[in-house]
Amino acid sequence: MKYRADIDGLRALAIVPVVLHHAGVPGVAGGFVGVDIFFVISGYLITGLLAEEFEQSRFSLVGFYERRIRRILPALFAVLVAVLLVGGFYVSPEGYDELSEGALATIFFGSNFWLWTIAVDYFSSAAEMNFLLHTWSLAIEEQFYLVFPILLWATLKRGRRVALFAVIGLFFASFLTGAVIARTDPATAFYMSPLRFWELLAGAALALRPVGIGNRLLREVSGVVGLAAVLAVVFLYDYGSVSPWLATVPAVLGTVLLIMAGQAQKSLVSRVFATPVPVAIGLISYSLYLWHWPVIVAIRHHTGRIDLTPVEAIAALAVSFVLAWASWKFIEQPFRRKGPGRMTRKTVFKATGATALVLIVIGTVISDTNGLPIRLPPDARMAFAATEDRKALHAFCPMGEISEDDGFCQSAPGAPSVLLWGDSHARSAWPGLERAVAGHGLTARLAWLNGCPPLVGIQRASVEECDEFNADVIEFIRAHERVRTIVLHARWALAVEGRRIAGESGPDVVYWDDMVSQQEATVETNYEVFARAMQRTVELLKEMGREVVILGNVPEAGFSVADRYAFTIWKGLDRPLGPEAAGVRERHRRVDAVLHAMRDSSGVAILDIADAICDDRCEIARDGRPLYFDDDHLSAFGATETVAPLFVDYLSNRQ
Repeated sequence: MKYRADIDGLRALAIVPVVLHHAGVPGVAGGFVGVDIFFVISGYLITGLLAEEFEQSRFSLVGFYERRIRRILPALFAVLVAVLLVGGFYVSPEGYDELSEGALATIFFGSNFWLWTIAVDYFSSAAEMNFLLHTWSLAIEEQFYLVFPILLWATLKRGRRVALFAVIGLFFASFLTGAVIARTDPATAFYMSPLRFWELLAGAALALRPVGIGNRLLREVSGVVGLAAVLAVVFLYDYGSVSPWLATVPAVLGTVLLIMAGQAQKSLVSRVFATPVPVAIGLISYSLYLWHWPVIVAIRHHTGRIDLTPVEAIAALAVSFVLAWASWKFIEQPFRRKGPGRMTRKTVFKATGATALVLIVIGTVISDTNGLPIRLPPDARMAFAATEDRKALHAFCPMGEISEDDGFCQSAPGAPSVLLWGDSHARSAWPGLERAVAGHGLTARLAWLNGCPPLVGIQRASVEECDEFNADVIEFIRAHERVRTIVLHARWALAVEGRRIAGESGPDVVYWDDMVSQQEATVETNYEVFARAMQRTVELLKEMGREVVILGNVPEAGFSVADRYAFTIWKGLDRPLGPEAAGVRERHRRVDAVLHAMRDSSGVAILDIADAICDDRCEIARDGRPLYFDDDHLSAFGATETVAPLFVDYLSNRQ
């Protein structure tokens, strides 16, 4: 295959949106599809090279993996070393333990499975602080190349047509399976490699059957349409209405068109991508991809905020480009150099093997010591302990299930009389409710689904099973007469306003129902959908003869409280302040109006968490212990300090 400068330029089209998206630059919500562009380019180039080697009897599996090692591992290992060093100065023991697990998974190209198993949503706030989140795509690519060369060799022996048919068959199998699974399990569709292989196979098919567009007008149109398809996703993508998996489709098709438009006689678009600036960015794109995300996450850990200020974003981009150039120049190039001075295969294998072994030992030591807590003073360790609540609560009570078995997500054995129902905020409030009911001889059960408020008849694009889960909970209540008290809790303010607060990263949240369709739904329609759904839910529960208690909003801090509070103790800095109560009340104003209307019309009880912790400012810690484990979820300590006394008072007054 002849060198194509426009392909390097297309790498710039892939990496720039990714970097801008991760840095929080407004207007590039779909920048994450740059990874999908990389997949298509990789499938195209490597399949083309392999096919030539096969047909010229030059193929060597060892030689192929040697090239992959030279291309991938040196820069990746440098990043892992840097991340483990920086993490030692910034990350909690629980976080450092998780970071070491991520490093080990990355070394073995299994980080996509690791992220999936620890339930990290790529688009969640928790993911924004994960140093190795971006390595999922490297894992998918290398898993593909673990098996693809053998498949290609087996089919190319019978000719390119057979190989092409095999690739096309696998393409449709991967694509259609992913399309089905993405509807009900977006995380699996996002992280699982077989469901992403179709993107690499799209490039592979194009390499096996190059399609040159001879007609000049058609070639120019293909280039423009391909570029428009990619840019449309980058700049117009709306997380609230289109699933991330679906957004990859136009990006992949657009990339295929761009590659086709640049074959043989190049289109105008291809010639633009072949100019020096895009090519230069494309050459360092791999190193830029590796370094930019840890730089951004390091700034977040330093400041305690997910959102970067404009100055911080510019600084992150500048540092990332400098590190990428240095990594390309002094790490990538020496290992990939051809001709005199080239490292021998034996040297490459020894060097990478030894480095991998050292990293494995370091990662194992960090993991076996539960994150080297000896790094921190005792009071900082106690404060950081709040960050462990998320993992502990998730392990205790898996989301999206409500079982018939006694003891499952229950405060005590036996039939429950109290049900806490809601989203992840309900899960984080559970320790407080559990303590409260225990003091009154009651048994409670928890039913929760991430991102799904306990409102009958609503739907959300990124949580497609929300309406089904809520319907299952209603049926559970209907079938269990002893469940007399239903406690509803969710991140109400986000459900109503749709937009997140300053300092927090993440997409808008849009809900719809039978009166506002998905096509009509926006953050502006959330309020009416919420008000209608709340009334419908309360009325339904009342008709079933149940008591209804609504836990009010948890004030949103806008930064990771446990991490920041513990970090200030660790480093001897001033303690962070909680949000001002006036701003919190304004954020809650429309929610409170709906809840108070329910209280007045239906007699539901409202337990206001904000009232319990807000004066001029809202508390974020007591006695040196954080009340939150992130920016908006209560820690176990926070739940016992706030939810427990509120519910104890309610039970006492009721009796």
